[in-house]
Amino acid sequence: MRLSFLAFPLLLAACQQPEQDNAQQRIDLEKAYAGATDPIESPDTSEAIWSPGPDGQLLFGNIGERPFLSIACEPGERGANAVRIVRHLAADAEAQAFFAFIGNGTMARIPVDATWRGNRWRWEGTVAADSPDLDPLTGSRDLYATLPGGGRLDLPASPLLGRLIAECRAPGSSGSPLPDR
Repeated sequence: MRLSFLAFPLLLAACQQPEQDNAQQRIDLEKAYAGATDPIESPDTSEAIWSPGPDGQLLFGNIGERPFLSIACEPGERGANAVRIVRHLAADAEAQAFFAFIGNGTMARIPVDATWRGNRWRWEGTVAADSPDLDPLTGSRDLYATLPGGGRLDLPASPLLGRLIAECRAPGSSGSPLPDR
């Protein structure tokens, strides 16, 4: 009996969590967000159109201006094609985000990374051509896309967009450029 009274404090000590398991980290929120690019207003896309671009890209933007968005079919790994989506918008160095596409009865979140291109960072992501994440882009109704800090793009439906994705998904397709019209 006397032994059990002596063992009881030892059992209690063994049940306690080590002190580091309860450790907390404090961060300065102003420092955490320092250097992040300010969000932009949603661009006016009322005059923007889908049009074939160089190297088989499909461009979305106002005529004569830098596009808001470009989409292209590229040869992927192991013979499967991929669709590259580029949001032509300045990105913070090495940032990552999800580019959301909502419309045509569905929604997708496509991972994008800040990618260095020449003299600036911009948002780019690649998704397998057969991925259901491309389904919002293939419908016959308008859709919209959002990127954190990048505003909202209102995208009109276009047969060019659906055709690019369908051709990229087709068996035996080589990721060849989209023909003019």
